[in-house]
Amino acid sequence: MTTIAGESKTGDNSEAERSLGPDNGHHDEPISAMVTVCESNLEKSLRFMTSKGETKFAVVLQELQTKFVDWAGYLGVFAVKTASLDHRLGRHQQYRDLVLLVLENLNSGLLQSYARFLLPETTC
Repeated sequence: MTTIAGESKTGDNSEAERSLGPDNGHHDEPISAMVTVCESNLEKSLRFMTSKGETKFAVVLQELQTKFVDWAGYLGVFAVKTASLDHRLGRHQQYRDLVLLVLENLNSGLLQSYARFLLPETTC
């Protein structure tokens, strides 16, 4: 079933039909797990760029990594129990999905930037 801005073609506007992405937009993994993956890939990219002598890129990545860690701490991503971002967004699936979508996009961008340096350049 196709949904557009929370409206279904059948006219039913149930919560299960409102989506932000594929698979009804609902992500099963916790936000904290995706943040951990992003942190790990930021660190790997930073080490890789440093080892390849890409100092300008490494400096930018270091700044972004610092901001990312600050963001995660400010929002309580790894806070205990009811203080955690996962718990606080438990009743707000659309916002939780949005946070996960942004994290997935960040992770995808990190992987692509890393792969760009691994693959040989091609000409069109």
